[in-house]
Amino acid sequence: MIWRWLYIATEPAVEIYSGGAFPVSLLTAPLRLPRLIALDPVRGGARLGGGAEAPTAGATLANGDGALSRRWAVPPLGARAEVRAEIDGEVVVLAEGRVVAVECGAEARVEIES
Repeated sequence: MIWRWLYIATEPAVEIYSGGAFPVSLLTAPLRLPRLIALDPVRGGARLGGGAEAPTAGATLANGDGALSRRWAVPPLGARAEVRAEIDGEVVVLAEGRVVAVECGAEARVEIES
């Protein structure tokens, strides 16, 4: 299985993953939130191990309790972000860039552009 998650370099850094059987041993950020609903397909081609320029990406996050709305009262616009994956036992960056949009409702959306 390929595990994917979102890393955002806020203070403190946060990794947002799907919860359940997700192997949290892959995570390195001090703040870890099991709120990932979906990662959009990476647009612009994946960057695996130093290939093409990083594409754009987006994520849908669970926010029914409003915790992300409170955490991101001031959205982390401009923060460095990465879509990471574990492939064949190695953590790779599929997309990297900056947070360019955050929308918070019952579900939150984060958009990243290179």
